[in-house]
Amino acid sequence: MTSQTNPLYEYAVKNLIDSNKEVLSEMITTLLKHFYSLTSFILLAACLSSVSILKAQSIVINEFMAVNFSTLSDEDNDFSDWIEVYNYGSNPVSLENFGLSDNDDLPFKWLFPDTTIQPGAYFIIWASGKNRRVPGQELHTNFSISASGEEILLTNASGNRIDFIPPQLMQRDISFGKLPDGTGNHVFFYQPSPGLANDSSQSRTDLFSTPIFSHQGGLYGNPFNLSITHPDPGTVIVYTLDGSEPDINNLSGTSFMYKNDYPYVIGSPFGDTLYSSFTSKIFDSAIYIYDRSLDSNYFTNFNPTQFPMFYPPNPVRKGTVVRAKAYLGNLVSNETSHSYFVWPQGNPYDIPVISLKIQHNLLFDYYTGIYNAGFTFDTWRSNFPNGANADRPMYGNYWRRGPAWEYPLHVEFFEPDNFQTVINQNAGFRIHGNFSRNRFVKNLRLYARNQYDEKNEFEHDLFDDQVTDSRNPENTTYKRILLRGDGAGGPIYHDVVFNRLMQPVFKGMTRIKPAVHFINGEFWGLTAIRDRVDQFHYATHFNLDPDNIVEVECRRTNCHIEIGTPTDFQSYLNLRNYIIAQDLSNNTLFDNVAAQLSIPSFIDHMIIQIYSGDTHYERSFWKVRNPENPEYGDGKWRMYTQDFEQSLRSDRNWLTHWATQAGANDQIFGNLLENQGFKHDFINRFADLLNTAYLPNRFQAITDSVRAEVLPYLAEDSNRGPRPDYFRLSERNNLVAWGNTHHVRQKDEIRAHFNISGNYEITIDVSDTSAGYVRINTIDLSLETVGIDEMPYPWTGTYFNDIPITLIAKAKPGYRFTHWSGGHTSSSDSIQLTRSSNLSIQANFEVDPNPEDVLYFWLFSNSLPNNQPLDSILSTYENMGVDAVLHFRSCLIGYPFTNAHPMWRKASLERRNHPTPLNYRVTANSNISFENSGMRGLQIRQPFHYHNQESTIELDVPTTGKGDIKLSLAVENQSSAYGLIFEYFDQGQWKNTGLNADTFFIDASYRLLEVDFSQVSTANDNPFFRIRIRITGDDMDSDLGQRININNLAIEGRDYFYDNVEERQNHHLVNIFPNPTEGIIRIDSRNSISQIEVRSLQGQLILRKSQRSQQHQLDISTYPAGMYLLKIQFNNGQEQTFRVLKQ
Repeated sequence: MTSQTNPLYEYAVKNLIDSNKEVLSEMITTLLKHFYSLTSFILLAACLSSVSILKAQSIVINEFMAVNFSTLSDEDNDFSDWIEVYNYGSNPVSLENFGLSDNDDLPFKWLFPDTTIQPGAYFIIWASGKNRRVPGQELHTNFSISASGEEILLTNASGNRIDFIPPQLMQRDISFGKLPDGTGNHVFFYQPSPGLANDSSQSRTDLFSTPIFSHQGGLYGNPFNLSITHPDPGTVIVYTLDGSEPDINNLSGTSFMYKNDYPYVIGSPFGDTLYSSFTSKIFDSAIYIYDRSLDSNYFTNFNPTQFPMFYPPNPVRKGTVVRAKAYLGNLVSNETSHSYFVWPQGNPYDIPVISLKIQHNLLFDYYTGIYNAGFTFDTWRSNFPNGANADRPMYGNYWRRGPAWEYPLHVEFFEPDNFQTVINQNAGFRIHGNFSRNRFVKNLRLYARNQYDEKNEFEHDLFDDQVTDSRNPENTTYKRILLRGDGAGGPIYHDVVFNRLMQPVFKGMTRIKPAVHFINGEFWGLTAIRDRVDQFHYATHFNLDPDNIVEVECRRTNCHIEIGTPTDFQSYLNLRNYIIAQDLSNNTLFDNVAAQLSIPSFIDHMIIQIYSGDTHYERSFWKVRNPENPEYGDGKWRMYTQDFEQSLRSDRNWLTHWATQAGANDQIFGNLLENQGFKHDFINRFADLLNTAYLPNRFQAITDSVRAEVLPYLAEDSNRGPRPDYFRLSERNNLVAWGNTHHVRQKDEIRAHFNISGNYEITIDVSDTSAGYVRINTIDLSLETVGIDEMPYPWTGTYFNDIPITLIAKAKPGYRFTHWSGGHTSSSDSIQLTRSSNLSIQANFEVDPNPEDVLYFWLFSNSLPNNQPLDSILSTYENMGVDAVLHFRSCLIGYPFTNAHPMWRKASLERRNHPTPLNYRVTANSNISFENSGMRGLQIRQPFHYHNQESTIELDVPTTGKGDIKLSLAVENQSSAYGLIFEYFDQGQWKNTGLNADTFFIDASYRLLEVDFSQVSTANDNPFFRIRIRITGDDMDSDLGQRININNLAIEGRDYFYDNVEERQNHHLVNIFPNPTEGIIRIDSRNSISQIEVRSLQGQLILRKSQRSQQHQLDISTYPAGMYLLKIQFNNGQEQTFRVLKQ
């Protein structure tokens, strides 16, 4: 039957176009009565698919805004991104299950709830990331729109694209949409109209561009004339040289009130009222840029504290900052800004230079400034004329906190090697810290947000070191940056040294890089770039959802919720109270704690706290609210430690001090020490660090390098303003002395507290350094471990009497461990020793005569067709004489479909152009480098489950003559799934007994999964070995266009040897599949089969087949569903019985 011969088909199409529900219902009923052939049903499906297209063709994305600074606020009073959908047709349209997305590969990233848009109606959806889908309320997507440009697409419920807007660079409070509404071309609207007809009066086909500077910001050796131009005739360019934001309405200047003198001393008078101003100018002639360093100081003559005013005795070094905007009629461009440093002698700094441009009333205005003492201090003094403690920072304007006191600035970063701009953008800033707020040079937080700039991240490789154990070690993007160059509790020198000491081995420390910063072109002093450790830091480095992160901040005995809700804080309190209340010497009770608290993280934070002799004890507990993965997203509390200014206190045994505290939040450590396992782990970890990271020579090297970085600039910094104990030589000597003497004293204190009789030395050697190495407790004795010499063996460390230690011999590829020799002998690669006398021991290795080898490898390259559902893929490499095969079993019956089918490219396996070097095997690809491999990848598309069916991958991997089988692959999760389950086929069933994990968790970036089948006997020497990969998660039936990506699948093994001939003969006699089955059973056997019987579970004979062969096929499709017994007899007289499930 075709549409030409079937009048019902033409009738259907006509009435579908009319969108008449009653006629549509009658038509479908008629079609179902008359369509009997498969062809007819396909036509029906095509009709129904057409319905969605025709019903929704009047729906468009009419307007959107990616940088909503002040145009329209949502129900939370947030200025979120928004998208306007418009129905320009004459009939209502239901948007239920339509997809809205910013990712072409994920068309159903966000789904509309039950929502109908009326004819001629405009409908606003907030692209806020809040993910709200309650019908009748304001709707919010689970994504926001990047101002730097990303696509926006609208897809109907059947998967047909309704509208698409390509990536478009956007500016603040400017929208992009159709003119005229619904059907016109796309233009920019400088007068946005969310929910209303688009306004043509202030629209352009392109963005009004920013001013063009004749010179880029940076370092210059000679003066020059700076020109500023614009391509549009009639444009007026407005600029500033004082750091203020250009404003055509501020050509006459704006004044503000400030003070430099305050009644700091009791009885002293209130200071005089002073005035300053900031002014914009119209560019009409070149700006002369020269070295202004000898000009009079201006901004450094504002008092940032309540203390007596300090004027720099000498002019500070200076640059010139220029900010400019273009004006044309009612159009205002974004800002262009550059900082110029004309220093004929060249760059005087070997550290980064940061230029901050801040409208200075935001800093020093008497009432609204946040960098001064201001109105807040005078109010305090008026209320307390005889009040002491006038130095307290809470009495100054600079104590102001939170979003209300976040102000805009423009920031530029310059690296010292070429002094070219690496960051140039608008951002927000707040004052950071507590008692350091009253310092001349304050610590600042910088915030990247779309409300300030098209860039909502800072992007640059800011640090020399990586975050320890980061899942994104090469990360170069930051939502926030901390500039913290000083503290108030003591010398900042101490803080930098102890952070540098521990940062490579403990995830709870910050990275620090010194820098100098200028404000409005004047040298402001030394500072330091640091990680701003918050939810975005954890999310970026450990692949977590920032909205799922909880943080409890503690200062000494006081703790409060920093990120999260009262319920989250109660979660911390519940754990704390449990630790205090329970007898943790009971391992079962201790295990309950370890299920909620990362013990290694807690131990490390206590060790650095104790070793530093720090009295401040500022730390944070953080975790994910809902578990995301088995690593840093496992829901356990972890530690972050900061502020070591109050360190080097030697007046007590700090171990005993912190182990015996009475305050509730400080009792955790002491109570954990009641558990013997925790105590031993703590002592051994401390010993490991004392033997490596805390060695005196490393401590001194760090101390000296920290001071050497800032020493050339200390005089210039001191001229700017006084700072007590700021990287002084005396502090250097105190630190070095601490590193030399406390290393010994710490061991004494550990022995004294735990009543340990003494120490012993263990000397560890290896037979061949190229063959392997040794791990002792928590550290690898290898060059990658901080504190290990270039020639680590023989290595000697000091440990504590009668505390068990663990040694593990680690063979390198191509070698194997044989035995321990010396003071202890064993053939086990892992041994535990309890000693009270010195010991020498050697790990012995030899060449592995049976090395592990790659058996099969799949390179998913451009040899696979693109945008086509795949069902079977042969391995691209094998050394077994036969190919392995990857089979995809879709959860959709009838897969793979053609592009005419409504289920085309759903629940499918497809090529994905998404390469990764992770697990790439160059030897399995003709020694071709990763860069030249032509790698692409695979994707498994949603839905993963459908009507009790599931999508799986099955691997046929013959392992004839091989054992110790291992599977590895790179997996990336872009879906609601959270893990993969690996199974093997054995005795007619899929099993996972004996594998190294039940569920292998997957992350948002590529992660290596390694599945060990070495303990699975059926994996050895099995020509029929089969592996199945299943997907698990919370919502496996969802179809949001999401995917799981896989790449570089490898099967490895080594030669397998039997203990005797009988074992060889009995190994893998038979393979039965599929099981469960819908009817056909295939039987493959190594030995010839003489007879097959099918019986009921009660033993009743149903079928008997006698035929001498190694392959058989049975058809039980006519049998009732249920479990059957399959009995197989072999020619050699052996028998085996299997269970078979008939579906």
